[in-house]
Amino acid sequence: MFFWISKEPRAMMSKQTRYFHWSVDTDEGWKHVSARDRFLIYKGYTEQGQLPNQVREIADAPWASIKGNFCILDIQESGIRVIHNDCRSFPLWYDNKQGLTNLVPLTHSVWADSSVHINQDLELTEVKHDIIGDLPQRTALVNYVLDTIDDILITKFKTFFEHNSLPVRIFLSGGIDTTLMWSYLCKLGIKHEVVLAEHLEFDKFWVRNHHRLTEQNWAYKQIHHWREPTVLVSGCPGDEFSLRNPGMANMLSLCHDGRMLHECIEPTDLHYNYFNSLKNRELFIQQRQDPEVVKLIRNPDTLNRHLLDRAANDHQHWHLGNTLTFTPMRDLAILKELLSMPFDVMRSQMLNSEISRLLIARNYPKALDILSTQKNHENYLENLAGLVA
Repeated sequence: MFFWISKEPRAMMSKQTRYFHWSVDTDEGWKHVSARDRFLIYKGYTEQGQLPNQVREIADAPWASIKGNFCILDIQESGIRVIHNDCRSFPLWYDNKQGLTNLVPLTHSVWADSSVHINQDLELTEVKHDIIGDLPQRTALVNYVLDTIDDILITKFKTFFEHNSLPVRIFLSGGIDTTLMWSYLCKLGIKHEVVLAEHLEFDKFWVRNHHRLTEQNWAYKQIHHWREPTVLVSGCPGDEFSLRNPGMANMLSLCHDGRMLHECIEPTDLHYNYFNSLKNRELFIQQRQDPEVVKLIRNPDTLNRHLLDRAANDHQHWHLGNTLTFTPMRDLAILKELLSMPFDVMRSQMLNSEISRLLIARNYPKALDILSTQKNHENYLENLAGLVA
């Protein structure tokens, strides 16, 4: 779901099309509808139904406050609007000479709470929106949080796959998030293929840009891609939306407990090696000494707003070519529920993914058997032998 809007075509993009005053260049997989004076090109999905049936309605609204993972470029002679779901899955960068793109950083970052319009002179207009809404309310009812997150994810899976006709694939790595996604596929009886190999088919966009993508976004080093239209079920961005990102989790620990993560984690916890890595220990110490972090952790509500904003602006991968990535974890409602829990329960999720494990156990208990014993362990495939014929 890559694009570049500028005056001149960009050679690294695989599709270059002239609309009015601009060259609108993309990767593979975009579709379009047109009228006499308007072109809508789009890619992705909504959670309420099929994007092709909704694209005109979404484009006519001032702000697309709906869930999913999509982009619509509304191209008219007066300018181009970039329309996306409520928690945008991709970054945006702008430069008054180079235009607007989500491929490479330019001089100005457009944050996730902005909708944008670019005119014929490549002048950008930004409109800010409240994408965070109300802050989490404290609750001691852990089962309520579990039920709420479970309902969110069940609804996402049911509504998306009710309309899906593409092949569904999932790569199991022994990681907690892909295993959680797999447990919902199994629970709901959704037909899918478990991919037991790294699969990456080249298309024109990939061979021209793989170096850019892998340098800027770690997830493209692990992406799977088919040239045939396909749905890849992804656990990203699970860490950021379920309290396991090192920097985010450590700030929560400092705020509520006063200790850094490596000071309270046990060797049996899933993240023991990960949080005790030199890189993360240095990060934790730096955070404890950072005046800006010290300000944030004085007030839990201030910290929660920061964490929600940070998650919304954490972009790891988005649709590539003809492969759509189904990313149900990218939902601030899930993060809000987890932030509402008592801290001792939050900590169990941060250190050992306890809430995620409980959800897996509800859905498909056998899936717990494939989990790695340590996150990012050198043999992260250690427990997948039972899946190999």
